[in-house]
Amino acid sequence: MRRLAPYVSAKVPAVRAGAVRALGSLPRNPEALELAAQALEDGEPEVVAAALDVLAAYRQPSRGDAVAGLLGSDHPVVRAAAARALEFLGRAPHVRVLAERLLTDPVADVRVAAARTLTVLGGPQAVAALSEAVARDADAHVKHVSREGLRRLGFGR
Repeated sequence: MRRLAPYVSAKVPAVRAGAVRALGSLPRNPEALELAAQALEDGEPEVVAAALDVLAAYRQPSRGDAVAGLLGSDHPVVRAAAARALEFLGRAPHVRVLAERLLTDPVADVRVAAARTLTVLGGPQAVAALSEAVARDADAHVKHVSREGLRRLGFGR
């Protein structure tokens, strides 16, 4: 941990992102978790995405609301990472914002991540959003993931 900590505050964003990602490979460590949580405030999207991956790996549901808030980021890489992280950190109240991302986000990767997480979280609102994505999304991958999600939730073949 002592060797890694200085790199988390390096000037080069790619170095910070790499250091944050490396935190996820450490055994459960409160200091690493805190550094990852602080990295959510970094101004560089790649660092924030790395922090989201670490928080998901640490399975910290207490961070779910903060992660859900990042679904509104200006950066698609952050929105997609937040949607993926909510698979492990999300709760029923997060389904609404994920459904909104699935149905309105301009970036297909974000919509795919939202569809996958909605499949895990489930519930009527998730089913409705997945159904609408199957019917209306212009991207074939989004449609496929949404259709598969519905199947896993017990709807369809």
